[in-house]
Amino acid sequence: MRRGLFGKLQAKRDFVSQGAPRGFLSAFEPWIQGGVASSRAQLGEDWRAAYLTAPIWRFWLGPQLCGGVTTLGAFMPSMDGVGRYFPLSVALFAEPGEALSPPEADPQDLWFATLEDFLLSTLDQGVAFESVLESLEALPEPALEQPQARLVTPGAAAARVGEAGFAEACRSAREALARARAVADQSFWWTQGGEDFAPHALASTGMPDPAIFSAMISGRFTPAASEQ
Repeated sequence: MRRGLFGKLQAKRDFVSQGAPRGFLSAFEPWIQGGVASSRAQLGEDWRAAYLTAPIWRFWLGPQLCGGVTTLGAFMPSMDGVGRYFPLSVALFAEPGEALSPPEADPQDLWFATLEDFLLSTLDQGVAFESVLESLEALPEPALEQPQARLVTPGAAAARVGEAGFAEACRSAREALARARAVADQSFWWTQGGEDFAPHALASTGMPDPAIFSAMISGRFTPAASEQ
């Protein structure tokens, strides 16, 4: 399973984009850049304190958002080697034919804990960029969905016929197709929170409005959070 790293970390003096496919970057890069810019404008002088104490956010991106590839990942506040702030994101990308369940079906808590440990390790003083890349490649893969039926193309699902016969296989294929279509253009974002920051979960059709990024780092979730 392909791994990608995007953003800033102390081992480098500028942006890092390692292994992330173009389909992911075309959706994620403008979103997170827009989110950082919007949060700076919304939070003003409170931005730095909110950013530096923000929790790690986990995410699941449907295949329609990332060039046909389902994506699991996380991002955290970080900075480059000269102290310029920008989040660091790590993601793993499903291969064709692989199914990664959305968090409502399987939040993969143990796997995400390992992913968060990796992100936090990049903050260690003196860690070399080469060591970061080695740790990235050593990350375990998330558990794949093992359904009775699975997508074989974006518009078709297939199921093996078992003892229950063709009727049950057709039903399983139809249900698998409906589930996949229901979340194909969705994104899910969730965090365990931290000090003075309650756990939260977000669901969005497409990528969220970048204006909500200020709430994602400050914890100030209100109906008007994206209208300020």
